[in-house]
Amino acid sequence: MNVTSSSPVSDRTRNSILDAAAWVLARDPGATIAQIAQNANMSRSTVHRHFPERESLVHALRQRAGDEVLAAYANVGNDLARIRLLRLAHAFFDRADLLIAAYVSLSREDQLVTLDVADPTMRMLIERGHVDGSIDTSLHPAWFQQALWGLLFASWKSAANGSLSRFDAQAVLIRALEKLLAP
Repeated sequence: MNVTSSSPVSDRTRNSILDAAAWVLARDPGATIAQIAQNANMSRSTVHRHFPERESLVHALRQRAGDEVLAAYANVGNDLARIRLLRLAHAFFDRADLLIAAYVSLSREDQLVTLDVADPTMRMLIERGHVDGSIDTSLHPAWFQQALWGLLFASWKSAANGSLSRFDAQAVLIRALEKLLAP
């Protein structure tokens, strides 16, 4: 619950807090509000003015992550399904801190449920790729969704721990997906 009034300054502050929270929580799901405030270069009381409880901050992260996923789907274009899925992977990698922070903040049970739920839009893209010949017909949509998230996490982790640059980690992700999707 956001208790501050909406103004351009308040919105910028809130967005800065969410950006910092995504970065911090992706790397340390148990991080405190104080750690998030420090990363955002603001006081803990400022964070608490915008997000009175940690759960309200996590809820806002999940909402933002959901919005970003919807925006990514809306911007994939009308090319072959394989190309659209690769664009989607680029967009997801660009927002990986946010997506990972939103996911790892879920309870273990909710993480398992999330992994078991096939995304209908991704399913449609895979099935369209089967029809247009751009995606291997033996590739099951639910399996691919889990593979995408696993590869995304591995690529993000490689960049986060410094074993690859962000550019190289994203390139490896896209190359792996290209090979995986190939008919």
